[in-house]
Amino acid sequence: MSEASTNWSRKIFGAAGETADNSALNEIPASLLLVDDDPGILLAMASLLEGPGRTILTAQTGQDALRHLLRHDCAVIVLDVRMPQMDGFELAALIRKRDRFRFTPIIFLSGVDTMDAHVVRGLSSGAVDYLVKPVQPDILRHKVDAFVELFRLREWAQQQARRQSEERFRQLVEGIEDYAIFLVDVDGKVATWNIGAERLTGYRGEEILDQPYTRLYAPGDVALRRPENDLQQATEAAAGLAASTDIDRQMMKKSGARFIANITITALGDEQVGAHAVVIRDVTERKRAEKATARLAAIVMSSTDAIISKTLDGTITTWNSGAERLFGYQANEIIGQPVTRLLFPDRVEEEEQILDRIRLGERVEQQETVRRHKSGRAIDVSLTISPIMDATGTILGISSIARDITERKLAERALREANKELEAFTYSVSHDLRAPLRSINGFAKILTEDFGPSLPPEAKRHLRVIQKGASRMGELIDDLLEFSRLSRTALDRQVVDIERVVREVWSELRRQDEVQSAELVVGDLPRCLADRRLIRQVWVNLLSNALKYSRTRSEPRIEIGWREDEQQPGSVVYWIRDNGVGFDQQYVNKLFGVFQRLHRQEEFEGTGVGLALVRRIVQRHGGRVWAEGRLDEGATFYFTFERIHQHDAAGQDFGLVGRR
Repeated sequence: MSEASTNWSRKIFGAAGETADNSALNEIPASLLLVDDDPGILLAMASLLEGPGRTILTAQTGQDALRHLLRHDCAVIVLDVRMPQMDGFELAALIRKRDRFRFTPIIFLSGVDTMDAHVVRGLSSGAVDYLVKPVQPDILRHKVDAFVELFRLREWAQQQARRQSEERFRQLVEGIEDYAIFLVDVDGKVATWNIGAERLTGYRGEEILDQPYTRLYAPGDVALRRPENDLQQATEAAAGLAASTDIDRQMMKKSGARFIANITITALGDEQVGAHAVVIRDVTERKRAEKATARLAAIVMSSTDAIISKTLDGTITTWNSGAERLFGYQANEIIGQPVTRLLFPDRVEEEEQILDRIRLGERVEQQETVRRHKSGRAIDVSLTISPIMDATGTILGISSIARDITERKLAERALREANKELEAFTYSVSHDLRAPLRSINGFAKILTEDFGPSLPPEAKRHLRVIQKGASRMGELIDDLLEFSRLSRTALDRQVVDIERVVREVWSELRRQDEVQSAELVVGDLPRCLADRRLIRQVWVNLLSNALKYSRTRSEPRIEIGWREDEQQPGSVVYWIRDNGVGFDQQYVNKLFGVFQRLHRQEEFEGTGVGLALVRRIVQRHGGRVWAEGRLDEGATFYFTFERIHQHDAAGQDFGLVGRR
């Protein structure tokens, strides 16, 4: 402290008296009022917060709390938000109306269901802080200890002021680190400076003592004379002419950084008229949290999705307007009710399984299920459910977002019915076409056999065209029937040895003349879960395709391998690559369409159904199929199936199967 500061303090408080220590502070009685409707919580808090010189007052209702305040001045009030008859907000408002308790610190205890705009309401009703249940004992103890210490400091300071001893006050407050506590003299200059003030602002004592108090304010506030106005308001408040000066201001650190400060200014009386005691704490993070909470509350309330929070046992605690629209219940009808109100009996077990997963800290992503409207009708919804955790990772409750997918489900059902009808129609038409086709082919054959020698060459050519067309039509009908049959056949899922299937298919195909010179290279393929008959058809179609489009090469080469499916963990991606004529990648979407072909019939035979069958089979197994290619550089086809881990060798270790 500078010589000028010492002289000033002696002028105000005098030099007599003894240095106060912790024992002296502990001798100053301090009453703590704990208000909660749960006796167990009251008992636990009383045990936690008791200490030397402390009187613990407990109340289970607002009326009991007010009766205590008629007889006691309290250092701090710990107040539960939710109580019967009179809630915490109402009680805090009544307490603040009394001059004796206008500045008494109030700490709200808030359940998770009040972690929204209610927090803003609580702070505006007079709370200086809030904690979320279940409360961390060390945090509550630390905050209460700080306020008790401040209360005792004020009491001690008043005693010392009467004995005109500012030095005792300085020795006590300078050790407090969480709050800036200092005096401003009659000229508006800083007269004392504690460790908390140095830590908060960055100024050392010798840099700020005897400097104008305005140095701590933002330039804009200085221009508006807010520092002087704040001190004047404190003086008027002490005389009962104005409201208290517990205000928020933007203040400046030594570095130029700005922060939001909560300032409490107390005008000193008696011989210290014109001087002020100032207590400052940094509330920047709290203000940011309040704004973020208010924004989040606004987003939640205006969302078209149903956003609900509930306790770990499934009791609904918050309910937004989207939930009102989706389920038909108003907030006052459903809050406090079990979530089973929204369930049909056959969905209760499903909800219990979800709650078990959330209690373990897991998330449920876009689970499609059915919920019950207030009217009793069923609603198709997609659920995203997450645990609500505090900073320590403790799970406090559950957040649930429900999106109405009723219209989508209706459209899907209608599409499935339309597809069934279309497939049935396709099957019927294909089947009915066989009879006239057989007649055409049969009569053309009779003409050729019975009258062939006498027919002119042009007539014979026409008959060959008729027979060839009938034969191609027969192939198209067979493929169309097979394509239609796929949707009606139940899947017989089993563990399939893919490498064995590939060898069987290759053995059959190589009997054809055009594959005798083709080389096949196969990796160590993992097993999968599939319908063996259908996945065999996939390999028949893909290998036939690869052989057909690479037969123009002097050395046809086909490679088969696999890799892990990064998009769908637990699945395997099989691929088959050839060095054939390839295709233009911009037309890749046409490859898997029915009767879609990228090459002329004269170049490569086929009906345009083979790859469509591949896609239908893969999709029925829940997989994906795609292709990559370049003109005259070959093509690669990929498809996914559920993998079976059974002593698989990872990687792509190709081995030569054979060259025929």
